[in-house]
Amino acid sequence: MNAYSCKVQCRVLRDVAGIEKMSSAALCELYDEMDSLVRELSEELVLELARRDELEYEKELKNQFISLLLSVQRRHKALVDSKLRGGSGAGNSKAKDTPCTGSAQPGCVSFHVFVFVIRLLLLLCLGMCGTR
Repeated sequence: MNAYSCKVQCRVLRDVAGIEKMSSAALCELYDEMDSLVRELSEELVLELARRDELEYEKELKNQFISLLLSVQRRHKALVDSKLRGGSGAGNSKAKDTPCTGSAQPGCVSFHVFVFVIRLLLLLCLGMCGTR
């Protein structure tokens, strides 16, 4: 809210107290000031509500990203655990869906590079949204 609207608010509140003594011209002026103040405050409310919706959407996107990241980490842990237990086949059924953990295959990225890229994307996402 700007200084002008604060002055108008103060004037409106001051004038409302002595409304019985006001002339019709003063009442019309007071009405016009109140009308413009209501319009200005309504516009400000709409802008604030839009900003709130934007922040809520950003929060939802961040939560989805974090959920996906946690899902990838759980899948990787399960894959590593199954390999440590002997790799009886529990991880083989999802071999196409999981990232490679070694660089023996051509075009395969190591898990550490994969995690680094995800963390970098997360930091970039948080940095672009202004959150630290």
